[in-house]
Amino acid sequence: MNRLVLRYFQEDPNFEDALILGEQSKKSWEACAALCPSLPRSWFELSCLPVEDRIDFTRQFWLRNLPFHPLLYKGIDRFFDRLDDVAPVLLLDKGWSARLLYSLRDGSTFFCGHPPANTSDLIQLEERLPFPFPASWKAFMKIHNGFGKLLDTGILSIDEVEKKRVHILQMAMRNTIHSAEKRVDPEILFPFYEVSGLNSFHCFLAGWFPEGEMGTVYFSGIDYTISDTGVRRSRETGATARFGDWLISFLEGTEMVP
Repeated sequence: MNRLVLRYFQEDPNFEDALILGEQSKKSWEACAALCPSLPRSWFELSCLPVEDRIDFTRQFWLRNLPFHPLLYKGIDRFFDRLDDVAPVLLLDKGWSARLLYSLRDGSTFFCGHPPANTSDLIQLEERLPFPFPASWKAFMKIHNGFGKLLDTGILSIDEVEKKRVHILQMAMRNTIHSAEKRVDPEILFPFYEVSGLNSFHCFLAGWFPEGEMGTVYFSGIDYTISDTGVRRSRETGATARFGDWLISFLEGTEMVP
């Protein structure tokens, strides 16, 4: 586990208490479940394995659950090759909650994933928001229903998707959202990632299918613009052709924030 993780969870007062589970942990499943009912049993069982197996088993879980795409799978392999540990942590902050830590070997950062969503959670979301969410995003929600770098919000949980969409609609009542000087209907923006401290989001753009899957755009809460999807190099304005492309950029620290 890299030094940054230990500093965040053991040395700095970010939480009232934090317990990183690993093969040396003395707590039983019964004790952990009583302390934190949201801890998945599979995460506890993962914590009992040697670190190399934790990384490999988690890699295979991602690959089994995400729709196949050569570039996505290669990107996932690169990400897991950079890890020195994957381990659950129990956090006390007005009650106990569980996260899965992904620690980078170079000590530059770490990622934090929430417990997975259930199929029923996704069905209920689509009943409340009749929107064709991409299959790759729904598959990722079954891995982590919320996933961020360090302690940032990052990829929104299902509940937060709804809240932040309402937030964007409220913002649009104050100022017109535009792209390349054209007005954008805020109803076609569905946020899935919040940019920390900027009141800005990466969103799915309804009706835009650049390569067979719904593409993503960057919405700036500073100047109320979204990525220009009409330009040849729309990637430079924060747009991606599919959620999987965006995810790999995020994992590798190359996501575009114009």
